[in-house]
Parts: sequence; C-alpha cells; structure tokens
Amino acid sequence: MNKKAIITFVTDYHPQQIHDFILSCQRECPDADLLIYTAENYKEVERVCASFDNTQVIQHRESILPKIVGKRLLQSPTGAQIIARLIQHLYQWTGKAKGLEIWLAPLLQFKLKRLIMIRELMELHPHDQVMLIDYRSGILSGNPFKNLSRNMIITGSSQTDAKEVESGRKCYEVIYSSEELKQIKNRPQLSADVVVGFRHAFGQYVRETIEEIFLHTSKIVAMPEAAEAIHAHLFYKRLQGIDKRVLSTQATTHT
Repeated sequence: MNKKAIITFVTDYHPQQIHDFILSCQRECPDADLLIYTAENYKEVERVCASFDNTQVIQHRESILPKIVGKRLLQSPTGAQIIARLIQHLYQWTGKAKGLEIWLAPLLQFKLKRLIMIRELMELHPHDQVMLIDYRSGILSGNPFKNLSRNMIITGSSQTDAKEVESGRKCYEVIYSSEELKQIKNRPQLSADVVVGFRHAFGQYVRETIEEIFLHTSKIVAMPEAAEAIHAHLFYKRLQGIDKRVLSTQATTHT
C-alpha cells in the first residue's frame, strides 16, 4: 500500500477552519497522514488536532541569527537586495543550496519558504504520495490521490487566464521575460496552494522550485506574487519527463 501524506501550513489560526479541514481529510483520505506545520500558535493548533488520528503537528523553528538578520534586512530594501544578490552569486558559484537556505529563508515570502521545509520533511518521512494544500483554500470534496499515476503531478487552476491577473502578470515578466509571458498568458492561472503527486514527481517539483528560487533570488525578495510565477513557470516550462496535469481547484476542494 502506498503511504500518503497531506501537508498543510497553519500560519493564521482559525480553529473551525482547521477542524473542518481535518475532518474532510479523514473522510476523503482516511489512510493519509496529515502533517500540519505551525509556528507561534503550536499549542493551540495541537489542542484542535488532539482528538484526530494520523495527525501530526510540527512546530517550525527558524535559526535565531538568520531570522534576526533577515528581519533587519527587510526593513532596508537596499540591504535585502545586496544580501539576496550575494546569496544568488554564492549559489551559482557553488551549485549548492544547503547552507545558504537558512540565510535566504527569512527574506522569502512564506509560500516559497515552505518548499524548503517540505524538502526537509520528505527527507524524514518516506511517503509514496504527497499533497501540499493550503487549508484556507477549502476542504476536500474528493480523494486527491485517486487515479494518480507514478509519474504524475497535479495542480489547481482558477477560472481565469494568466493575462487577467495584472499583479501576477507583471511579476512573471520581471522574473522571466516579456517573451515568455506571451507564451503562457492565455493559459489558466495556476494555484501554488494545491499540488499533489507521487514522491518522484513531487520531489522533482520541490527541487526545481528551490533551484528557481536561488536562480532569481535578487528579483523575488520583494515580490508577493513570486511563488505563483515560479509555480506557473515549472508547470508550463520545466518539470521535464513528468506527466503534468492542471485541474480546477473545485475538482478536489470547495470553500
């Protein structure tokens, strides 16, 4: 039997939302382990989850010195850009992300930072199928692992095309190019909040996302929409050799 994991991150504390989300996971995927990352509100979230089986609450702790330095740098856009460029050059020189990640993470928006956490989590847990979902996106209304093949990865999309989301369109153009934007602007706007796949495909998605983060560090530090742009780039331009599927987020969730 394939071991399944559903991973979510509780950054805002809404007890009823979390409760309903866990109920939907256990109803639709009773054999899946639910891994919930949290930070300052660890104790409160743990209390909500205490009565559920197959649910593990993980407290994320950032390294103190990089966290302090990162907060200071974010108060100075120029300083943050200088450090971001330095990290980017070091990555290009060494080709290694580990060691640099603890210094970069405090400068990243959370949707990108969580991919570094997921890679670490996958090194500790040998699940065969993995789903990343933002619990605020809705609750499960079907089994996301059903009919999932070994080389497949699935993400969600909205009802709009990429060209209709102005902030995302501008972000994509800055990180990549106006020419590449033309190639994807008529395709669906993808959601980085829902990703599911077998370990091989999901692991490739995580690795390539981290590569993109380090390749474009100096551009993404101050960009709130960077995660969605990188996510779209992976599904439309990268992840070679993987069977990539795009489904409406309504196919597996509802709000």
